[in-house]
Amino acid sequence: SLKPYLPLAIILAFASYFFFLKLGRNPFMDWDECLYSQYTREMQTASHYISNIWNEYIDMQKPPMYTWLLVAISRMLGQTEFTLRSASALASLGLITAVYLFAKRYFNVLTATLASLILLTGELPVIFSLRLSTDMLFTLFIFLAFWAWVESYKKSGWSY
Repeated sequence: SLKPYLPLAIILAFASYFFFLKLGRNPFMDWDECLYSQYTREMQTASHYISNIWNEYIDMQKPPMYTWLLVAISRMLGQTEFTLRSASALASLGLITAVYLFAKRYFNVLTATLASLILLTGELPVIFSLRLSTDMLFTLFIFLAFWAWVESYKKSGWSY
């Protein structure tokens, strides 16, 4: 039955509207947004996909996985503020979905709905969902790793 997923659908619809409404309206505002945008641009220009490049110099300070994701998105949709920031917004929607599914599995639908709404009303998740940064994607990965750790107690194959 799809009835237990109706609150999730409503929350995701609201969050999607809120996240994507004005995602590309403002130019890049802080250092991180400019840095990742330039990484994406220079990686495509130089066709060098092993590491990030900043002002034609190889930058080994940050791993290139997030830049690869941004390159893939910008190749499909173009390199604009909206498309580059959409990775963070999609990661936020994924995090809301993962929190809902986790809470529904281990508690109930009411707890899952409240957990997702509490996450959606937090200041930092909302702010970082609207910016070009690695924070929301890494938060999603950390939560999924936690969920896998919890599952490893029930299923011996998950422990690895």
